[in-house]
Amino acid sequence: IWLSLNHRWLALYATEHLFRELNAPWSYQEALIYSFQMMASCGPCRFEFLSPLVGYCLRFQTHESITSQRRRLREVWSDPSSFLPYGTTCLSQITNNARARIITACFQDLHSEIPTCKKKQISYNRDSSWTRRWTMLRAYIFHFWLDSTANNDIKLLVTNHNSAVSRTRTKRKCSDGHENQMSTNQNPCVSPLPIVPTKTPKKANKPPINGLRSIISSRSGDSQPQKSTGDSSSAASAVQD
Repeated sequence: IWLSLNHRWLALYATEHLFRELNAPWSYQEALIYSFQMMASCGPCRFEFLSPLVGYCLRFQTHESITSQRRRLREVWSDPSSFLPYGTTCLSQITNNARARIITACFQDLHSEIPTCKKKQISYNRDSSWTRRWTMLRAYIFHFWLDSTANNDIKLLVTNHNSAVSRTRTKRKCSDGHENQMSTNQNPCVSPLPIVPTKTPKKANKPPINGLRSIISSRSGDSQPQKSTGDSSSAASAVQD
């Protein structure tokens, strides 16, 4: 039994995306039989099984591209033995740089499909859109295929492309945040004036209760004119005598 049987579901669902036509009857039992027949000439290595699938995933990036080549795919569906040669031909016609770009774009598309909630999970089921399922399937096939040591160069290119895309997204977020901050100002060309904290005025020192206050009080009391009495006038005349 092939080691590639662990990835048999990849081939089964790949046939559905490639050969199933709209408003046409489809049998998963026939598709399963076809998935075994189309890989009958593969060896025991699972990468011999994955390479033709990668060729189809690189050649047909969208369902529109699949529809445009419907006539050729019908010929492949009618002859299971032609599946492997056609997939290998598609793979050989694409350069390593182009492969890396396509694989990176697929990974980025899958990343955008992952929700931002805490679960951060998506599943391959019939409730998902046709486009999402094709993106997930291609990403899985690319992921397993890149594990081969023969694909280390492409894997390095994909890593570099992913790093470049991540840096671009980070710069874009920073620039967007800066523009939003500038738009809140009335005049974006003039920097806002700094806010100077106001100082709390110090409370005036209370005058001392004794000492200078007592002297001032005594002086103010002496300056006030007092009512003259009879004794005071007689005392004054006695002093004059």
